[in-house]
Amino acid sequence: MSTVEDRNKAIVREAFDTLFNKRDYAAAERFWSPGYIQHSAHIAPGREGLFDLVRSLPAQLRH
Repeated sequence: MSTVEDRNKAIVREAFDTLFNKRDYAAAERFWSPGYIQHSAHIAPGREGLFDLVRSLPAQLRH
């Protein structure tokens, strides 16, 4: 039986795989809300800033 922690880890893994590996931005929107706050000064604000960062990475890069 899975614990809540195990389920949460699985969700995070799916989110990162969806965005960073599959680069399925439409599907990734269900993991990152429109109001997502990006705290890195090196990445543009919000969800689109994160998605744009991933778009700029080499296609062969995997997380």
